[in-house]
Amino acid sequence: MRTYVEIGGRMDYTPTEDVSVDDVVVLGGRIGVATTDIPAGKMGVLAVVGVFRLPAVTGTAFAPGEALYWDASAGSLTRDGTGNKPLAGYAWTPKVASANFGEVKID
Repeated sequence: MRTYVEIGGRMDYTPTEDVSVDDVVVLGGRIGVATTDIPAGKMGVLAVVGVFRLPAVTGTAFAPGEALYWDASAGSLTRDGTGNKPLAGYAWTPKVASANFGEVKID
């Protein structure tokens, strides 16, 4: 049986601790971005598709299309996918090594 459910750009989410607007939330092997403040135990919405400007490691350049991962302990995008870092998405625009943010396409 095939049943269309929704476009899938946003996802209902109930956190166990407070989440602030624009916080990155790890969802298993992926990420979402909070669209509003979400109090612990209350349902809110995460954006799970789109292009986002997020904090990124300095000292490393990103090329468009390159896989990027979310380093939750550092709170930043990185090319380093080792350890327990979920795939954030793909670099949308070039990032110079000195920049402290990057644009990532999540889906």
